[in-house]
Amino acid sequence: MALVRTTGTRPALLLDALQSVALQAVPCLAIVIVHGDASAYIRVKKLCEEDENAPGKTVLHASDTNRRGGYPINAGLDYCRTQLSGVEFVFFLDDGDIVYPFFTMMMAAAFLAAEADVIYAASNRREAGRPAGPGYSPLAIHRLLRENFITINSYAIRAAALWRTGLSMSEDLDYTGDWHFLLRMLEAGLRFHAIPAALSEFRIISGGNVAEKRDASAWKEGSLQIRRYINATSFPIPGPDLANLNERSELYRDADQALISSLRDRIRALENSLSWKWTAPGRRLIDAVLAFRQRRASGAQKR
Repeated sequence: MALVRTTGTRPALLLDALQSVALQAVPCLAIVIVHGDASAYIRVKKLCEEDENAPGKTVLHASDTNRRGGYPINAGLDYCRTQLSGVEFVFFLDDGDIVYPFFTMMMAAAFLAAEADVIYAASNRREAGRPAGPGYSPLAIHRLLRENFITINSYAIRAAALWRTGLSMSEDLDYTGDWHFLLRMLEAGLRFHAIPAALSEFRIISGGNVAEKRDASAWKEGSLQIRRYINATSFPIPGPDLANLNERSELYRDADQALISSLRDRIRALENSLSWKWTAPGRRLIDAVLAFRQRRASGAQKR
């Protein structure tokens, strides 16, 4: 089941998202959740009814525009939990995202083979006027404790596990709510499994909230809130991922190389500076004194 959230302001992109769901090799239904006023809901409902490329959609109205964060997705989850039976797994799309035609097929196979509760994959990104390129790669799941590398359109959740835990998205966090939701699933003991293939695509395009997204203080407060949550929580991490924690190369290789390179550049610049050359006689004198004192100390120890 695909839960597609929209405000109704990007109809062309919404149709692209819905068509990507309709083209799945393993058939999948879509639920469109409209987070807006009555006119937005009517507009989207009419658009979906007239869309011949992706028939059979359900359109829900998340009418409370004062609620934010994951409220629209929660409305979709509640509908699936209470009104539908037989849903095997759910995944999420914003109206600027698409899934590739083999998304559901790969997810279904991974659920069967890995017996996991959450399957996550790589995702591509597309900027206006440019071809799609790599976005995020699936890393070991313990990396969620440092950063969110799993985009909302790149994973699927086993519905039975989600219903069992009763988890939903935070409505207190605007732009870090997706990360918080993943962390809460990890906290609840849901098992994660990664697929290296890119199965989805997100677009770098304004959703009409540019001012909010550029609010640095809001981003900082959201990040601090996530960090406080991580620091106060115990997470059950799978054994293989715990074993990977001992491999410094995975976590710090790039950072170490950058630090070493920076230090080498600093030393090279220092050695070529005038101040270094002017102080050379003094350093040689100090070195000689230290060497003399070390020889005297070594001789005293021998006696």
